[in-house]
Amino acid sequence: MPEAADPSQAEAGMDLVPEPGKPRGSVLRNVLSSWGVHILVIVAGFVIPRMIDRFEGQELLGVWDFAWSLVGYVTLLSLGVVSAVNRYVARFTALADWRGLNIAVNSSLAILLVSFALGIIGGMALLLAVPALIHQADPGAISVAQRTVLFLTLGAALKLPVGVLEGVLTGNERYDLLNAIRGCREFLSMAVMVLMLYLGQGVAALASVFVLAEVLAALVKVIIVKRVCPPLLFSSSFVQRDSVREMLAFGGKTMLQGIARTGLYQLNNILVAYFLGPAVLAVYSRQRALVMHAMTFMKKYSYVFVPVSGHLDAQKDVDGLRKLLIESTRCGFYITLPIIAVLSILGDPLVWIWMGEDYRAPAVLAILALGHSLSLAQESSYSVLMGMNRHGLPSLLEVVAAASSASLCGAALGLFRGGMISVAICVSISVTAIGGTLVPIYACNLLRLSYLGYLRSVVLGPALAVVPFAGVLFAARVVWPDSPLWSLAVGLASGGVVLAAEYWFWVIPGSMRETVKMKVLGRFGGPRSRHSPVPEVRVREDAR
Repeated sequence: MPEAADPSQAEAGMDLVPEPGKPRGSVLRNVLSSWGVHILVIVAGFVIPRMIDRFEGQELLGVWDFAWSLVGYVTLLSLGVVSAVNRYVARFTALADWRGLNIAVNSSLAILLVSFALGIIGGMALLLAVPALIHQADPGAISVAQRTVLFLTLGAALKLPVGVLEGVLTGNERYDLLNAIRGCREFLSMAVMVLMLYLGQGVAALASVFVLAEVLAALVKVIIVKRVCPPLLFSSSFVQRDSVREMLAFGGKTMLQGIARTGLYQLNNILVAYFLGPAVLAVYSRQRALVMHAMTFMKKYSYVFVPVSGHLDAQKDVDGLRKLLIESTRCGFYITLPIIAVLSILGDPLVWIWMGEDYRAPAVLAILALGHSLSLAQESSYSVLMGMNRHGLPSLLEVVAAASSASLCGAALGLFRGGMISVAICVSISVTAIGGTLVPIYACNLLRLSYLGYLRSVVLGPALAVVPFAGVLFAARVVWPDSPLWSLAVGLASGGVVLAAEYWFWVIPGSMRETVKMKVLGRFGGPRSRHSPVPEVRVREDAR
């Protein structure tokens, strides 16, 4: 790491940052930018697997899924430190403690540089384990899997220290800038991968694109971070043992959740590949991918509340934390339940159109979608706890549940010769028990909220609102059972109109409706409302 001439320079940028104690960015802007990037990820998730299946075949698509499952273990070496950077950057910014900020960031970077080296070593070990893990595949596919794992491991290891830069941006609530970088990376990566497949390059070549994209994105993040956070200096003189221990203590709690979810999803993928083969894994992974997109969609939404919660916790605003938990979760249900309805009712036609009839597994998709509904809707409860640094117990519970789920899946596949449905059931039980039930109960107890009152506040309205939407989707599925395109198109179009009308009149606050109306009228040159706040602002400016 480059040396700084004097650590006291951290104070030099104080006048360049916002007023202490105030959030840095708009929650809505951060959420929308996160969703915008994830739409690109979803597009890539639809395009790349379909192209691999077309040019390389179903077995090599399974190899691609298998390689990503292995590489998921390398990401655990982040040790949850990035979440610690996010939280402590927000906290020290709220307190205007620039030296503390530099100590936290540089200590975290030192940890993750060690993790980078361990990731490379671990990747070599995974490389050697590939032949034993997919012994049912032919020798050519095993060779491709090894090269793919090699490249993906390099990219995943590089992401570890670069994660510190991302933590600085999110701690400053500049998700919009981080997501702009991610969006460019996703778009360019997808374009290059598609081109390489057309040129006859294989799966391993696609993995090399992932490494190159991560290198370029890292360089851009370095430049952006220095502009967003002027007081930040990179110097080994800021690395302190106490801060390293503090970052590891906080991050360790987050890492437990990472271990749990890696065990829950990636280990089950490996079990499917081992007992049922890469071709079956390719089918199962397509159902799981749709649910994982929904999960990532909701994590993008909920993660922006970590620094917000950190600000409130630093100011000991318990009432603000209660309000944040309830309102973020209620909104989470309004977002999640329509997504779950689409996946459960029209997910099968979607897979049919996307990948073809050989990849259909409607029961598996419906079980996974419904099993994740409560957990996805309440993702923000974990984010609030993380901002408060009280997420240790929930993470530990997720580890226990994931271990139980993996054991059940292993028994179902190995002893009872079960299939994909048994795996989906084991995963759904674990996710509902922990993320959908125990974590929200823990958050309510911590903030002294009635859990039953909390449920009434966050569930009842969204559940009633989704019923007409789900009814329209179901009707479209019944009317066109053998036409996936018609059932999907008509269901989404007509259901979308119903849902939009409901949300406009009964869900969206009146003030937000008025703001939207004013912006629309202003854009198209229409007359402004008599109650528009714009003239009021002008009067105040004139008065001054």
